[in-house]
Amino acid sequence: MTTVVSVCVVVGCMSGMTVHLPDLVVCVCVVVGCMSGMTVHLPDLVPYLVTCLSDKKALIRSITCWTLSRYAHWVVGQPHAVYLKPLMTEVYWLIYPFMLFIADYC
Repeated sequence: MTTVVSVCVVVGCMSGMTVHLPDLVVCVCVVVGCMSGMTVHLPDLVPYLVTCLSDKKALIRSITCWTLSRYAHWVVGQPHAVYLKPLMTEVYWLIYPFMLFIADYC
């Protein structure tokens, strides 16, 4: 059952490279009870989620950050150049405009 759910989530999140909000929410919810089943799919899912961080819709970016936070313990346990560095680079570019804004007023 765990494997079936995991495959459905990964296929749903990555089908046609179209970001669907319910798919992202399922990716978060599935980690609570099915992390062992998701682990085999994370090498493909995490890079895809990192690309979702640059989506034009703020809600997609927000839910993607939330989703990635649930898998952070897996990300930091992998080669940093492969998963952590691209993730942190994308997060940096998400907050960079706000850092400039705050710097202007401090």
